[in-house]
Amino acid sequence: MASSAEAAVIKAAFRSADLDKTGAISKQELATLLRHLDKSKWTQAAVNAVMDTMDSNKDQQIQYEEFLDWCLGGSSEANELLTLTRLTQCEKVTEEIRQQAIAFLCHKTRCALFPDISETLRSDEELVLRVMKDWDVPLKYGSESIRSNKTVVTTLVEKQVRNFRYASESLREDEELVCMAIRKHLLYPWCMEDIFDHVTSKITSSLDVMLEAVKIQPVALRFASPELQENKDLMLAAVNSPKCSRFSDALGKDFTLWFPRDLFDNDLDVMTIVVKKMPLLLKKASLNLRNDRDLVIAAVERDADALEYASESLRGDRSVVLKALQRSARKGGGNVLQFASAELQEDAELQAFQDEAYEQARRRAEGLVTEDETLVPLLGGTMGGTMGTTFGMDATVGLGATAQLAALGASLDLGASVDLGQSMSGSIGWLG
Repeated sequence: MASSAEAAVIKAAFRSADLDKTGAISKQELATLLRHLDKSKWTQAAVNAVMDTMDSNKDQQIQYEEFLDWCLGGSSEANELLTLTRLTQCEKVTEEIRQQAIAFLCHKTRCALFPDISETLRSDEELVLRVMKDWDVPLKYGSESIRSNKTVVTTLVEKQVRNFRYASESLREDEELVCMAIRKHLLYPWCMEDIFDHVTSKITSSLDVMLEAVKIQPVALRFASPELQENKDLMLAAVNSPKCSRFSDALGKDFTLWFPRDLFDNDLDVMTIVVKKMPLLLKKASLNLRNDRDLVIAAVERDADALEYASESLRGDRSVVLKALQRSARKGGGNVLQFASAELQEDAELQAFQDEAYEQARRRAEGLVTEDETLVPLLGGTMGGTMGTTFGMDATVGLGATAQLAALGASLDLGASVDLGQSMSGSIGWLG
């Protein structure tokens, strides 16, 4: 015989199962009820077996008395159903009911029943933390008070960034919480929208918060307020980020998604950092900066093909072109002279230099020369450290005959600073 409290729970369970309110439960309604508890377990055969057990008069309907007998029979299925019913009706949380709820919900299939329990239970901090954290139940199923509870939200966001969107508005503009989410999750680019699509304008206007973000993912700059996108300190933090490199998503078209070119393409500090990391982005610099000798040299020393984006005057500067050729000799021997001025493209010595760079690339590919070995003679011969230093060239790149050395020195306008005797003795000493 059921107690009055137990009978009330059974009646509530029966009413929830009687979807069409006929006063009886059909086989389909029974299947719906059981599959709500565990969809994978309750196949049609399993439902049919329970139906046969419950339907004592075999009328293909479950009357209340039959349902009552089944519930009092103590089967595991009946106990699960009654427990869930108790949790849905709970209006006051005691330690006993809390532990009962934890035991019931901390299960690989029953955790999905969390949304069914009463709001009173979904507002219990201890219960929510245990179930949501351990079984990845989304924060959206917590009560309004839970979604405004900083302790709970911080814990759940730290584990799953997707929970941030379900936090209350006041917490989504909490700088401490947002910075925690950024530090924890922004290393993974796909988490960016999970944070910035749900913050308020207070966050996107905060320099401290956006500095945290762009240092990890420069592309986060696109979420900053228009005023902050003009902030040079924020831009410097973005381009200094390790993620802003030739090996990152910042290269190519993605770079233009976040780099406000119209604001910083003429800023030497910013463009120097960009070009040193991604030399071909010299093309994003202003015409004025593409005529800056130091900036262009910084680019071609890292990627010879950056010469293409230098100003017309610097593409006609012999020493700048030579820097590009040196880089080319080290890294593959490409056709760099095509980017030089028409006059320098006809320069016999530079053509010889480029031809030798092609040859070195071939020999290196065949394993005949390594990066650390002395380069084969360029421009016909050997030259030691003194001349290399004078030109700003690698010490291993050399010249041959005295006449060629003098001619090249004159063509580069090095003047009296080149002492042929010192250069040759330096070469001899270096060669041992």
